[in-house]
Amino acid sequence: MVNQDILCGWNEEHSKALGNDNLFVQHRMMESGLFSDENLIRILDRHPVADMTVSTMGRDKMNYEWFECNRNGATGEQLLDVVKRGHLWINVMRLMDHHSDLRKLINDAYDELESRCPGLEATHRTANLLISSPSAIVYYHVDTPLNILWHLRGEKKCWVYPLRSPFVSQSDLEDLHAGQRPEDMHYLAEFDDEAEVYEMVGGDMVTWAQNTPHRVENTSGLNISISTEHLTTHARRQINVHLANRMLRKKLGCKNLSSSPDGFLANAKVAGSRAARLISRFLPTKAEEKFKYPVRYQVNVEAEGGISSLEGVEASSATLESVERATQELAGVLASGTSDASDASDTSEKTLSQRDAASTSV
Repeated sequence: MVNQDILCGWNEEHSKALGNDNLFVQHRMMESGLFSDENLIRILDRHPVADMTVSTMGRDKMNYEWFECNRNGATGEQLLDVVKRGHLWINVMRLMDHHSDLRKLINDAYDELESRCPGLEATHRTANLLISSPSAIVYYHVDTPLNILWHLRGEKKCWVYPLRSPFVSQSDLEDLHAGQRPEDMHYLAEFDDEAEVYEMVGGDMVTWAQNTPHRVENTSGLNISISTEHLTTHARRQINVHLANRMLRKKLGCKNLSSSPDGFLANAKVAGSRAARLISRFLPTKAEEKFKYPVRYQVNVEAEGGISSLEGVEASSATLESVERATQELAGVLASGTSDASDASDTSEKTLSQRDAASTSV
């Protein structure tokens, strides 16, 4: 494990920026020794198959394409090999539930953040291990909770965009928190003109304000990162405000609604969301279904790129439009038995659970 502080050179300005602005600092997680090839293979072999996805994607940032791959019985060593030479993305989800050494490392990092940032209480902590090819990309998207990218190996570039229209609309954020749309957002090349760009190597950490749009491109080597997510009192209030605004917009036709989580009006919206959640408990509910990307490929250690098309399956990808349709269909099922403005902690857990099966978590 790391024998000294995980965070490097942390100061008061970093504490002020955490959760409120873009923040780029260094860390020592890689000194734990947990992210060698040997340990990665151990994790891949021991981790539950249900909590791991193997994916590939297109190569054009303008054209959203995401394909799921069947592991096809590949060992951890074989998976690591095909990622190194292919165009793949492995998302090892719910890391803290299955690996005690990694759970301790991640909790140590969060505990250190809490000790350095007065008033911070990071709840609902989760972590995913991301293992990706030198050429892999993550499309333009928004995450629901607060998240931190702890980079460990390889090189990548991360574009972080302003949290305002036209980069992301208020209605898109409301629909996202209500489970009515996926995290992936529509992207225009000119957005890059106003992005902050971070070139990352092992030992770099980047984070941003809740719901900030971003995208990632790997540039060199096998890329290993941990993506952590958490909630705070402020983040839960923000979710409740978005949910209340959506209800006011959809049910009452209200316009020009403030999304600020602070002040008297925000208090009323939060109370309204919680009241709606209480009411929803007495309504009939239907079983939830998780959206999953269609499986079009399988791992094939003999193939040049490490994967091959599944026999008899058309090799088409999940486009952004198809993901949106599936998310809306799922939300329609859930809406028949639950309120649009359910409690933030409840909603966030459901959204994260549904999202994990179809997310890069970056």
